[in-house]
Amino acid sequence: MGRFTRIFLGLIIVLLHSSFTGAEIPLGEKEKIPETVKEKVAALYPEAKKIKWKKSNGKFKADFSIEGKKIKLLMDKKGEVLKSVREISEKHLPVEIQEHLNKRDTTLRNIQAKELQVKSKVEFEIKGITLSTKEKFKFGPKGQILKSKIKNLKHKQLSFYSQKWALPPILLEVSGISLINDSLMACVQDELGVIYIYDLKNSKIADEIPFAGPGDYEGIAVVENDCWAMRSDGMFYKVSDFLKADFQVDSFFFHLEKKEQDFEGLCYDKAHNRLLIVPRAFDTFGQTIKGIYSFNLKAEKFYTHPVYTIDMNSPVFPKSERKKNKDVALPSGIAINPKNNNLYITDAYRFQMLIMNRKGELIDRIKLNPEVFEQAEGIIFTDDGDVYISSEGVESPGKIFRIDNFK
Repeated sequence: MGRFTRIFLGLIIVLLHSSFTGAEIPLGEKEKIPETVKEKVAALYPEAKKIKWKKSNGKFKADFSIEGKKIKLLMDKKGEVLKSVREISEKHLPVEIQEHLNKRDTTLRNIQAKELQVKSKVEFEIKGITLSTKEKFKFGPKGQILKSKIKNLKHKQLSFYSQKWALPPILLEVSGISLINDSLMACVQDELGVIYIYDLKNSKIADEIPFAGPGDYEGIAVVENDCWAMRSDGMFYKVSDFLKADFQVDSFFFHLEKKEQDFEGLCYDKAHNRLLIVPRAFDTFGQTIKGIYSFNLKAEKFYTHPVYTIDMNSPVFPKSERKKNKDVALPSGIAINPKNNNLYITDAYRFQMLIMNRKGELIDRIKLNPEVFEQAEGIIFTDDGDVYISSEGVESPGKIFRIDNFK
């Protein structure tokens, strides 16, 4: 086929495509937009900047953003708005729709809301997710549901958060967190024996408290005026009155009958006045369970018999995963939710969170979205049931996430 023949056929294809699709033509700066159209947009949205115009079947499309919210208008040459699609925040939804969302048994997260208007008809489109569903609704202006679509996920998955903090470089490998109060959090990282006091309100490190030399520090737990830090090899440090200038440091060593200890998670169990300790690797109890151990705070004594065990053959793990790898859980953090008294165990390597009741039974598993939680290590709950999760940085800074009203 000759060169000119190919060009000729290409032009025919383009023309045919345009005739069937009503192709949109981007308007250049020199091409005229009817003054009536421009005046209407300026009157409706005086803050609009950098408007992108397109022409389609004699109609004009205007795309722009105001305060990060996208707005799309379809107008005729007289300036009449035929259709508009406007992104809005949840607080700008009609009260009836907000009440409907608030009454749900499971909170809809990552809500994306749009106001759709065709001449005088107004509707609202809502998209959101839960741990187990993706949902889409269309509401009327009085809160009536016009359409709904709910897709059940194959596995529960945590992909959302309420707030996020990007941490400074020194906390790239943040490995453990514990709350001091509503605005201050104690953190440790993988390499240095330092307690970092992170100010959540001002998003910065407020103080640094050196308590020991370099090492692989994996867990931290605030117990009233004291702070406990855990090294992966079983060395524990009690920093008494850690917020005072004259703090005191004592050390304790926890030894299991295993050549290589790999303790990863630490938390305060207030109900039993003890610390809970979870290793990542298999311990002395074979290749089917992993123990959760305790340290009695009053007696200052470790117990080598586990208070709970993580069963690798639990039905919360799919059979396909159990067949593929006997080591289906590699714990990295542990915390207790005061709202339901359950234990929550993060697993940074398998991208999951395990939930265990006080009988020691695994009752649920939630997958962690790796695009959000690159390496989830630390975890701590507030008294209200909000959860903080820290994630080491892999291709981005270390982060702390808060999920409100976590269920």
